[in-house]
Amino acid sequence: METARRIARRYGDVAVCLAVFFVCYLPRDRVFPPANQWVIDLEIYRAGGELVAKGINPYDYARGKAVRDEIYTFHRKTLGWGFPTSVDMWNYYASGNLPLNLWFFGLIYKINPSPTAFRAVFHVADALVGVLAFLLIRFRWGSSSRRAAFLLAVLLSLNGAFLKWGTTYPEDKGIETLLFFATLALMVPNRNSWPRLVGVAVLAAAAISFKMLGIFLVPAVLVWAYRERGRRGLIVVAAVVGGLCLAVNAAYLPWMLKLWRDRMGSNTGGPIHCSIWILPYGWWPWLAKIKAPATLSLLGTAVAAVQVYRRKLSLEVFGGIVTYLFCVVYLVGGSIDRVTMGVMAIVATLGIQRPSWGLLTLALWTAAGVGIYFVGGEDTEGMLVLYASIIAFFALVTGTLKTWPFAPALPHHTSS
Repeated sequence: METARRIARRYGDVAVCLAVFFVCYLPRDRVFPPANQWVIDLEIYRAGGELVAKGINPYDYARGKAVRDEIYTFHRKTLGWGFPTSVDMWNYYASGNLPLNLWFFGLIYKINPSPTAFRAVFHVADALVGVLAFLLIRFRWGSSSRRAAFLLAVLLSLNGAFLKWGTTYPEDKGIETLLFFATLALMVPNRNSWPRLVGVAVLAAAAISFKMLGIFLVPAVLVWAYRERGRRGLIVVAAVVGGLCLAVNAAYLPWMLKLWRDRMGSNTGGPIHCSIWILPYGWWPWLAKIKAPATLSLLGTAVAAVQVYRRKLSLEVFGGIVTYLFCVVYLVGGSIDRVTMGVMAIVATLGIQRPSWGLLTLALWTAAGVGIYFVGGEDTEGMLVLYASIIAFFALVTGTLKTWPFAPALPHHTSS
């Protein structure tokens, strides 16, 4: 019996990780059907992957014209799509991700170019988000209960928004969330081993190079490295993060500025898709004149920075807040998959500083996710995210979480 207990203590978390993975993966593979075999975003990912797999620089439209024409012709004539309307527009969308992101698509395409293969990889990544969420809740939130951590991790990975824009409509954003969570999960205080420091640096560099959001964790990563290994730790982690980012992106730097300008320009104009600003802009047109998304994002970042300076918030929470502000508040042209990255980041980081914060935001995100999955309509999706955000904000600011009934389930835990 004592041996069994020892085994359970030692390998129990591994067993739960496996359970979380299969509970989060199997519904994606068996229960929730894709909207269609041919989905526009998935075909854009496959197009970028094909260019990379065939050794063509995706950012240089003059290269591989025959392949580009063939991709366009297949979707325009064989599938009968009216969008994109030209080869140049296809080129714009096919090259609309960062190099590491496109290399990843190229690797999948080399192994198996079918839409089914891309979906399978995305399903695995989204299920692994649940595994990383379990590890975060156990070891960074400080949950003493594997059952509670299992339930919360499954709720996060099987969120309706994450399922809808990840499974029904296959998306790659779960991979960025996976890298974000993995970076946070490894940043356990007082575990000052060099492999862990290097691992955190590699994951942070990957999160930066994949979809850029990892850059918001860099202050927390550097301070954590300094606390763990002093100046040497700081230098090593900074060198690894900077070196890897430069190595991945150096060959494409001439095109990166244009990519950034084009993508920001198309996502910072008038609110469309599931932007939380669609309703407010309709109610108060003057919001457009004061550039409300940018103004509120800058104000929120400044307030969060002041709270970090006052030691009221950790740098990890600061990274989560800025990620949320960037994905949800500042960018006004994306679908719910982009919003999901910001919300998942803030849920994870709030829980690291105070589990009750994470629990409340997770509960609100779960409720919003149910509506997003079953109600439909991108304007409705944006409205649900807006309302959940407003409720969470006032709950956090007014301190109602001090008496929130589920707070005792996960003990208070503070980090950097």
